[in-house]
Amino acid sequence: MFQKILLILFPLSLFFSSKAYVESLDLPAQEQPIRIELVYDALPLPGDSLTAGVRFEMDKEWHIYWKNPGEMGFKPEIELTLPEGFSFSAFEWPKPNFFEGAEAFGYKGEATLLTQITPAPGKGFEGVEMGVKVTGLTCSSLLCQPFEQTFTTHFDPAHALPEKIALAKAHLPKTLSNLSVKAEEGEALVTLTGEEKVKQALFFPENFKIAHPLCIALSQDHMLFRLPSVTSSPLEGELCKGVLVVTKEDGGGKEWDESFTLTYSLKKEAPPVLESLSASIPTVSYPKFFAALFFAFLGGVILNLMPCVLPVISFKILSFVKMQGATRRVSMLHGIAFSFGVLVSFWLLAGLLLSFQAYGNAVGWGFQLQEPLFVASLAAVLLIFGLSLFGVFEMGTLVASWAGGKEKVGKRGLFASFFSGVLATAVATPCTGPFLGTAVGFAVTLPPHLALIIFSVLGLGMASPYFLLAAFPQCLRFLPKPGNWMIAFKEMMGFLILATVLWLIWVFSAETNTTALFVLLIAFFFFALGCWIFGTWGKPIQKRLVRFTVGYGLGFASLVVGAVCLFQAASPRILAMGVEERGDVGRESLWEPFSKARIDALKREGKPFFINFTAKWCLICQTNLISLQSDAVLRQFKELGVVLIKADWTKSDAEIAELLKLYGRNSVPLYLFYPGGNGAEALILPQVLTPEIVLDYLSLSR
Repeated sequence: MFQKILLILFPLSLFFSSKAYVESLDLPAQEQPIRIELVYDALPLPGDSLTAGVRFEMDKEWHIYWKNPGEMGFKPEIELTLPEGFSFSAFEWPKPNFFEGAEAFGYKGEATLLTQITPAPGKGFEGVEMGVKVTGLTCSSLLCQPFEQTFTTHFDPAHALPEKIALAKAHLPKTLSNLSVKAEEGEALVTLTGEEKVKQALFFPENFKIAHPLCIALSQDHMLFRLPSVTSSPLEGELCKGVLVVTKEDGGGKEWDESFTLTYSLKKEAPPVLESLSASIPTVSYPKFFAALFFAFLGGVILNLMPCVLPVISFKILSFVKMQGATRRVSMLHGIAFSFGVLVSFWLLAGLLLSFQAYGNAVGWGFQLQEPLFVASLAAVLLIFGLSLFGVFEMGTLVASWAGGKEKVGKRGLFASFFSGVLATAVATPCTGPFLGTAVGFAVTLPPHLALIIFSVLGLGMASPYFLLAAFPQCLRFLPKPGNWMIAFKEMMGFLILATVLWLIWVFSAETNTTALFVLLIAFFFFALGCWIFGTWGKPIQKRLVRFTVGYGLGFASLVVGAVCLFQAASPRILAMGVEERGDVGRESLWEPFSKARIDALKREGKPFFINFTAKWCLICQTNLISLQSDAVLRQFKELGVVLIKADWTKSDAEIAELLKLYGRNSVPLYLFYPGGNGAEALILPQVLTPEIVLDYLSLSR
């Protein structure tokens, strides 16, 4: 019931949120949630510069973005029109805030961006006219609204607001001598001397795209920061620049914030300076760590609703039917076995993921499906399971013997429940779903023990619906009484399994070539033959000689031949024969292949472009492709001159993995839209798309 409610509410929430967003674009000016004005200091003597600022005032629950907006949004753009001979400096930004949930950096309430205006030689400001144009995006927890305001002002001594300028200056980051930095290859150890205790420290990089402010370790006066990666990143030179926001506490428990500008080198130093120093700092949990645990659990629950988990749902439903009438103790044992299978699989995947990344390999969530051998093996296991559901052979007796055939009847099949949990995780990992991508991307930036906690909570979230139904078997009383319908139901589940096998074959074909695919189909033939031989001549009613020589011997030999063919299909010798160049046709031809050089060129030219991070093994990606290639969306892409780029992650690609990390992601799908223009920031679209949502984001470039 809980899954059905989520399945109904999730698309409805997407519909109403996108509808509200579209309607918000036509709000009258007096109802807009943001007000903008120009404030300036007391007018100086002729020839002297003037401190002025563009002040933003937002309604409650609304915010704007910092110069680095984080995972979504884009910064305000300000244009000043001054008389000839007048000039202004680059704007100074106050310290940012982190908006949890939105994964964004910005301001709420009010914020003032300051600049120094220099007059023409010998000129003053009184009576001088200046034009101001401000464009940007303001968002609440429910919707976002682009804004554009243009106005003119005349400098008047009576309208000067020096108190607001002084308040704005107080929020600017400072540069202090008691701040020292030691860095090596993406890590920085910051020491802030003083009597006060450092309670919290967050670093907001200006020139590095991340989803969360950084801080992985903290002590009395030491702070350790680690960037996710420094290879293949859009950094300017070899420096990381940003703002350090420190929360201090005195002996009486009073707290206050201080902010500092921080710049450190990303070039590896010799000898290493951090290994011994960082080891002396006690590792503490990230300030938002518990929020990340909540989103990880929620992401695991929602993972059960994703399309790639369809065969997993069939496993569960079939288990529910078989457990109908069982005691609560038996159903609890099965629930625990299934949950443990999920957890063990998540621990194994997390361990491999963190180990590969520790040795510099660019891998992400679902990385195992980039390996043809794993895809082929998973398809073979599902094929054998599907044949069992069609009655070609009975798997139950064999599994029961593996689990301990002499145990009590109620305990038989516990290994099958455990194996279902393992298989559920293997099939489910191609999906990221809401909250999951952010949780995984955040986890890989943490120390290993904290990352494993997040992966464990993620597994608990995925297993929780099954475990709850196993703990309360009375919920199964709504099912019909056992009868012939169970046979038909089991065979229907078999067709769902075969549909998944077809999908995995398609993934395998995208990763290999036609020769490898043909050899894999031969392997499937021998697997099917072995299952049929075992089911026909391996039954207990057959004579012992026939059962062991034909049923077991010949059946096992067929499975061995199938396994050999499967390994050959994914062998380097066959893969080296070359993947056939199959030219894309139709709408697929509109998408350019991913190239970092091409992206850099488009940024320099200020052209709009859209990046689709996808993979053949990601079913959500394939579903979203229907929206991306709808007539209305393609027509809008063409009208705006948007360059379409497909970052295909079906096979492992280090450049794509690094770009995903820059946006705090470790999995696909991810959709980035660059509206074009110099300095424009990328807009991150939701993970579940409709044509209306895509059109709404495209409208922001107008």
